[in-house]
Amino acid sequence: MRGNRLRGRALLALALITALLLPSCGWIGSVSRENPEAKPKSGKAFVVEGEPIGTGQYRYFATEIAHPPDSADFQRKIERRMKIWGVVSAEARTRGLVPTDEEVRVSLEQQRQASRRASLERKKELTLFLERLGVTEDEYWDLPETLAQERFFLMTQSLARKIGDEIKSQPGEFEDHLRKRRQDHYRNWLDRRVDEAVVKPLGVRD
Repeated sequence: MRGNRLRGRALLALALITALLLPSCGWIGSVSRENPEAKPKSGKAFVVEGEPIGTGQYRYFATEIAHPPDSADFQRKIERRMKIWGVVSAEARTRGLVPTDEEVRVSLEQQRQASRRASLERKKELTLFLERLGVTEDEYWDLPETLAQERFFLMTQSLARKIGDEIKSQPGEFEDHLRKRRQDHYRNWLDRRVDEAVVKPLGVRD
C-alpha cells in the first residue's frame, strides 16, 4: 500500500510539471522548432514575486522558447515563463521547500547520467538547444542557470505534492480520480497566482 502511495505521488508530480510548465523540466525540455535559427537578444533582468531573474536566466528562457524575440508569441511565452518561475520559487521559499545545494547537485548529476542514455530524438533536442545557447555540453552542466533550473524543478515537485495533498481522498475513490482532482487543484492555484503576478524590470520598486 505504501509503495502504491509513493508511486502515486511521483506520478502526480510528473503530470503536474508536464502539464503546467513551459518546456524546461529536468535536464532539458523540448526545444521549439518553429524558428530554430532565432537568437535571443542580450539578456535582461527582471523580478517576479520578489524573485530575481538575472540576465543569464532570461537568456536561458529565451533560448528555450525559440520564437523571434520581437514577436507577440515570444513576449507572451517568456512573460508566463518568468511568472511561473517567480510564483513557484517564492511559494517554495515561504513553505520551506527549497532544496539544499547538495540535493540539487545530486539530482543534476542524475540528470547528466540520464542524458547519456537518452533517445536519439532527445539528444538531437539537446544538441539544438546547446547550439542556440552557445555552449558545449560540458559547459552546460556547469552553468549557474542549469543549477538554478534543477533547483526550480525540485521545488516544483515538492510544491505540487504539498498543494495537491490539500485534496483528501473520498471513500471508495479510485487513485486515478484522486490524482486528477489534485492536478486540477494545483493547476487552478498556479493559474490564479500567475494571473496575479507582475513582471518588473530589476531595480524598479512599487
